Order: sequence, then C-alpha cells, then structure tokens
Amino acid sequence: MSSYGDQASAFFARFTTVRWLARLYRERLTPAGKVLLLGSLAALLLGADTGIAIFYIWCVGFALLAMAGVSSALFARLRVQASRSLPRHVCAGEKIAYEVRVKNLSARPGRDVEVTEQGLPKELKAGPEDGANLRWLPGGSETAVRLGLTCSKRGVYPLSQIMVGSSFPSGLFRSVHKQAAVADLVVYPAFRRLAEFKLPAPRRYQPGGLSMTSDVGDSTEFMSTREYRYGDNIRDIHWASWARTGKPVVKEYQEEYFVRLAMLVDSLVPEGGDDRAFESGVSLAAAVADVLSRQEYIIDIFAAGEEIHRFQAGRALAHFDNILEILACLKSSPRVDMKAVLEALRPESARLSALVCILMDWDPERRALVESLRTLGLAARTVIVRSEPPTLAVEGEPEVVWRKPEEAGEGQW
Repeated sequence: MSSYGDQASAFFARFTTVRWLARLYRERLTPAGKVLLLGSLAALLLGADTGIAIFYIWCVGFALLAMAGVSSALFARLRVQASRSLPRHVCAGEKIAYEVRVKNLSARPGRDVEVTEQGLPKELKAGPEDGANLRWLPGGSETAVRLGLTCSKRGVYPLSQIMVGSSFPSGLFRSVHKQAAVADLVVYPAFRRLAEFKLPAPRRYQPGGLSMTSDVGDSTEFMSTREYRYGDNIRDIHWASWARTGKPVVKEYQEEYFVRLAMLVDSLVPEGGDDRAFESGVSLAAAVADVLSRQEYIIDIFAAGEEIHRFQAGRALAHFDNILEILACLKSSPRVDMKAVLEALRPESARLSALVCILMDWDPERRALVESLRTLGLAARTVIVRSEPPTLAVEGEPEVVWRKPEEAGEGQW
C-alpha cells in the first residue's frame, strides 16, 4: 500500500514540476530568452548525437539565463498596483481597447515594464494593444497603458489577474508581479439592427400606468385636480391647491394604455447538437428587442430552458442594456418543458398585447403552446431558427416562418 502511495506522490511531484517549468517558460522568459533557451537545448541535443564541440554551446546559453535570472531578482523586483477600466458595451466579435492604470509603490524606478492580462478565458484573445510596454516608470508615479481584447463569443467572462513584469537589465528574464484584479466582462450578443419588425400589437390597459414605461411598479399617472367628493381617498388630496382655494381639492389620475410585449426565447439544443442555431436565435432576439425598444414598447423576456427565467423591462435605453445582459448570460438546455412555459405566460396574458416566439424547432409541443397563447387573445409571431427543416411543416401556419442560422438576422421583418 505504501509503495502505491509513494508512486502516486512521485507522479504528482513530477506533474507539479512540469507545470512549474511551463509557467516559468511562459511568464518569466522574454521572447529573446525563449530563443536562447531553445537554441541551447538544440545545441545540447545536437552535440550529444554528433559528439562535436557544439555540445558545449548550451553551457554558455544556460549560464546567460542563470545570470539573467539572478540579476532580475536583484535589480528589477517590482512593487506595483494595477487596476483596469473595462468598457460598458461590448459585443461578440468586437475588438476592445481599455485602460490599465499602473502605480509604482516603491522608490526604485521600473525599467522595461510590460503589462499583460493573465488567465484569459479561451473566448478572449489578446489584441495588438496587449502587452503594453513602459520604458521608464519613476518611483511613486502612476501612469496608464492600453490593452486590447477580442471577444469571439457572447457571455460573462471573469478576468482575474494583471501581470506587471520587468525585463531589466538582461532583456532575457523578467521579474513578475501579479495583481489580483477580479472583474466580469459582459459580452453582448452580436446582432444587425432591423429597420422594422411588424407585429399586430393593440394597446391594453396597464394597472401600473406610465410609471411602468421606465420601471416596473404600481402607480397611476397624474392628470388634473378637482374638488373633493365624498368617498375620495384622503391620500389623493392636493394640499397646495387646498391652501390656495380654501376648499379641499384632490388629484385625478388617468388610466394608461400602451403596448406591452412578451418575447419567448427557446434555448433547446439537444445533446451533441450544433448550437449555431441557438446563438443565431439569441442574436435575433437582441435585434428584435432593439427595434421594439426604439418603438417604446414594454418588453418582457421569457427564457425557456430547464427553468423559466423572466425579466421585465420598461421603455428606456438602460432597459435595453439590461435585456442584452440577460441574453448574454442565456445558456442552452437539452430539454424545455413547454407546459411550464405556458403556465408562466398565462397569468400575464391579460396585460400582454402580443408575443414574439423565437423557437429552435416547430414540433407538436411548440405548436400547441403557440395555439394555446392565441386562444388567450395574444397575437403571436413565431420565428423558427434551425439548420434543418422543422419537425412539422410551417407552410400555411399563420405568422410562422423558418430561417436558417445564417439567414436569421437578414431579410424583411
């Protein structure tokens, strides 16, 4: 039993050593240092095979790298503080540039300082601005550098560390300071702006009044004042008018009618299936939300997955940003319970004017859902985003269209 434990400990020790050497190569060696190291290893292997004097060249290379490491530890040790300022709006496929502020906390100046991001998710790629260099950073001073990232896919990505390194004095080996700088980069889905999205959406009375156009709440909209009548709520008394006229005066409110829409986003992606259709559907949902928000509709988002997520938005630009944040976080699901979706939509049907359905298939369950919503008085428009033809034919179905993923954001709507 002890022999197996010793073997396992030796294996993990070797694995840890390999990880440490890989990190040393990746973080501590400069490009020139990596070339010198690889050249020295090549000379070592070539000399061992041929028995010629080139075998001894590796000694010089490793000696230079050893002296570079010692000199870096003695003369270029950094004490810095770094913080980043991320942009607020980022869409998938965009290249962003942002600012990182670096402060030298020691009296010793920093030379040949390089600032980079560490531990980036695979969906984020360093742009041309990444690895900003500072030739001179005086002691106690603070400066700003610009880094760049390319975001290939929507989502929420954690940024954990900023690495500040100095390759002084050798240019072969760098001293490293890692600054914990935890932040989340929210990448919105990429979409093409639609000119219009036709939707039969009659106005309906909303108990919240105009307050719901910017926030979800329960209040009414002030219209005018009139004399107090028996039975009026004393909380509606307009005290300034009473003081001016000498008679009790109350405030009158009007019932507000406006368009409130629901958008249902289907997140079905079968196990082993291609998620291109789902990503195109999310981008289409962002485009539809954009054009509807510009028409000052109120939009409720229902994300249908293993759980039903709901988000209420009013009529304002900030609310559209919130919708994009919800769509950025939306994940695919191997199954969707359409009965649960219907139960979530049923209580809201009396106040909704219309429904936009972005579905991943047109099967009996989804067709039954749309028909049930229509029987509740909702005008529904359905878009099927799918690479292959839907399970059921959509020809002859009112307000139902099928688009392939590459066509979802194009055409007339």
